[in-house]
Amino acid sequence: MAKSQKKRGGRGPGRLATLTYAQLAEWSGLSLGTVQTYGSSRVFDPYSIDSALCWVNTRRRKLGLPLIGQPTEPPPTKGVRE
Repeated sequence: MAKSQKKRGGRGPGRLATLTYAQLAEWSGLSLGTVQTYGSSRVFDPYSIDSALCWVNTRRRKLGLPLIGQPTEPPPTKGVRE
């Protein structure tokens, strides 16, 4: 398959979610330019949501902030039968 025909994950009509560098900058507490530099230098894979969130959550954990995608409170137990 030619390089121009190679498919990249997460860019087609079947895409479920998109993260922008601006969102990653806000969540990580860094400037937009710094996040873009980290993405282009492959500190995290900018084409992988898992990689980007792992990187953001590592920074947030170091800052003592709640993690993205992790519940901060236990789920409600009202109406749950044992």
